[in-house]
Amino acid sequence: MIFQEEFEQMRSLEQDLTFLSAKTEFDESNIPFKEKNLGIQNQDGIYTNLGLLLSDQCKHTIKVAVFDGEKQSEFQDRNEFAGSLFKQMHEVYSYIDFRNQKHSNFSGLKRINKRDYPEVAIREALLNLIVHRLSEASDKACYEKKNIMRSRTRKFFFFALFCPLNFS
Repeated sequence: MIFQEEFEQMRSLEQDLTFLSAKTEFDESNIPFKEKNLGIQNQDGIYTNLGLLLSDQCKHTIKVAVFDGEKQSEFQDRNEFAGSLFKQMHEVYSYIDFRNQKHSNFSGLKRINKRDYPEVAIREALLNLIVHRLSEASDKACYEKKNIMRSRTRKFFFFALFCPLNFS
């Protein structure tokens, strides 16, 4: 039988790693941060690719783009986020949340606020992006998530989240 390691379990080529973002995330949830128990290090104390992804030195980025119209030929805005996947997750969420405009309608004296996209949908799309990005990394494939949601006005709002994973 041939044993094939998953990408996350393989030895990271980068071994000079720090985990400030990961430790902060774990501390905020009152969970002990133990590198060997989490798979960040193997039994020999060598950092794994999972460790690299969760480290402050993570070389993989998340790119977010907002396009003007449906054809994706003109950017309204774009940004690239780097660092630990925990840091990227928080920064991308803040960026998208800022772009998620609020609209107000009135019913009598009552103001009704509504956003372009429900916060729960944005959260779910972002978490799916990161989780599926990790599973796709094992197949050395790039997971592309675009056209996530449509507003009621049928104007497309493209987040075009690209996961450039290059393992060559």
